[in-house]
Amino acid sequence: MRDKEVKQDYRFLPEPNLPPLRLFHSCDLQPGDLGKGKVKVLIDDLERSMPVLPRKCRQQLMEDYGLSLFQAAFIVVSHLRI
Repeated sequence: MRDKEVKQDYRFLPEPNLPPLRLFHSCDLQPGDLGKGKVKVLIDDLERSMPVLPRKCRQQLMEDYGLSLFQAAFIVVSHLRI
């Protein structure tokens, strides 16, 4: 067996082929920030592409249609199985 306390464990080495990931809000970017060779992800785009979470969907159904928690949960769960 190897002694993990003395030698560096291989699992904790960074992946050399992955470029650094930079997350930004669109309001924080300056003109020319999205240059070539720079990998940047806009948080605004990620937020727009995310689906509505089940908790928020249940809450919306209860507020908009006056459903009980059981009814709203049933609709959300049956929709998730599709």
